[in-house]
Amino acid sequence: MAKRPLVHCRICKQAIDRDAQNDWIMPQEKWYYHQACYDDFARKKRQKDKEIEDLALERLKKETRIR
Repeated sequence: MAKRPLVHCRICKQAIDRDAQNDWIMPQEKWYYHQACYDDFARKKRQKDKEIEDLALERLKKETRIR
């Protein structure tokens, strides 16, 4: 079987040997991540999305009280 070429994690930029390592994921085509890097990235994104949602709700509540 032919060896697959090395790819790099989009977050930490370290090489991933897809034949030897089992701790990588590909959520989209040709987007490779270490599992730990992706989990950390996704957690931070969810926190940021939640903060933006909370700020938007506060602003809507404030605007509706002013009118």
